[in-house]
Amino acid sequence: MDYKVMLDTIWVMVASMLVFFMNLGFAMVESGFNRSKNTVNILSKNFIVFAVSTLGYLILGWGLMFGDGNAFVGLKGWFFLNGLDNSPAVGQSYLGVYSALSWASVPLLAKFFFN
Repeated sequence: MDYKVMLDTIWVMVASMLVFFMNLGFAMVESGFNRSKNTVNILSKNFIVFAVSTLGYLILGWGLMFGDGNAFVGLKGWFFLNGLDNSPAVGQSYLGVYSALSWASVPLLAKFFFN
């Protein structure tokens, strides 16, 4: 078992959980600026926005951002992370669709979880 890939993946997952807690911090700030009767509405709005934006990024954003194509926009790998991927391979041994991320020796779904 490759311990470097395992430790890199654990670090990406820990860092992504910190990003999720950042969203919780924004929810606390926003609900602190409102009256207490509106707190549930603010928290549900933040939850819905987070869920919808995550699905939108999964469906279309990831392929536009990291898919192979030209220097401006990705033209491959749209719609739910489709395409071949051998994520822990780095450099020239990477054969996946998302070559913009070929330097990171982390599985594809962990990369998505962090972004």
